[in-house]
Amino acid sequence: MSNKITVFCRCAVLVLPLISAACSSIVTPVVSTNVSPSETPSVASTNVYLTEAPPMVSPTETSSVVSTNVSPTETPPVDGFVTSPLATYTNVEYGFEFDYPAQVEVRVEGKPFQLLVYTESADPFYIRATRDFLPGDVTYFLDTSSTGELVYGPCVWLTYYLPKGYADATGASQPIYALQMKAEDVLYSVVFYNQDSLTQVQGQILSTFRLLE
Repeated sequence: MSNKITVFCRCAVLVLPLISAACSSIVTPVVSTNVSPSETPSVASTNVYLTEAPPMVSPTETSSVVSTNVSPTETPPVDGFVTSPLATYTNVEYGFEFDYPAQVEVRVEGKPFQLLVYTESADPFYIRATRDFLPGDVTYFLDTSSTGELVYGPCVWLTYYLPKGYADATGASQPIYALQMKAEDVLYSVVFYNQDSLTQVQGQILSTFRLLE
């Protein structure tokens, strides 16, 4: 028994130095809490980057504007007179012409020659020209003498008013207001039915009546 104890003790004496040496060679790892100077901590930035500029309005894109201006080619009537672009009727055969608003309708009828001029009413007025007349036809209209003169532009017209129109054995016509003028060998007549004077538009048209040279 004593021999076994003796052997164990010797073994322990030999083994203990080895265990001690082994333990001294084990290095306990140390966790460093220092931050490397080359590594910066990640921080959630609240700065607004200016790499994206706010959207700009293109100079070629402008807002739509509705114009309330009146086109210069269309002028509204002033005191009943139409100042819109005018058309011109010219008759070389009887040597006259006149201007009229574009919305006025002018119709030509022949033998005997006459123009039907439609203004603001459904009933036209008539412009007639003839070389077939008697001397008394210049101062009388349907056997009615002149009531005066009316000057429009360069023309001087004799005026006639027939309140009962023209009466014959079969009856009477509508009231008639008429103008007549003789120039050279042509007798010009302007006849209005159911009127005792000219409207403003009719007067505007007649004021442009002129003889061709």
